[in-house]
Amino acid sequence: MPVIVLFLMSCGSDDAVKDFTEANEAEISNYIEENNLMAQRSATGLYYVITDPGSDNRPNANSNVTVAYKGYFTDGRVFDESNADGISFDLDRVIPGWTEGITYFGEGGNGILLIP
Repeated sequence: MPVIVLFLMSCGSDDAVKDFTEANEAEISNYIEENNLMAQRSATGLYYVITDPGSDNRPNANSNVTVAYKGYFTDGRVFDESNADGISFDLDRVIPGWTEGITYFGEGGNGILLIP
């Protein structure tokens, strides 16, 4: 069965890279407020909510971890999720928000990462 991958590109006259930092911060702040979350903000801009910290056995940025997760956009649409058994991966091979955020939880812990 053939697989078709379509790439669409657009060239514009504005070569400047857009900075979405302010828009992301506002969207995440609104989400936190609307959902009455007690989130903490790290120096990198990652927000996190620790519902259960888990054990004292916490991973570092080079650990292999198994995580059961569900990824949502702030409008509630799910964009990805694992099964109940979770998935295993090296933290140094995922997006920076996971590399940082998952280290805030010990084994068995759970919570929310709000990644810009």
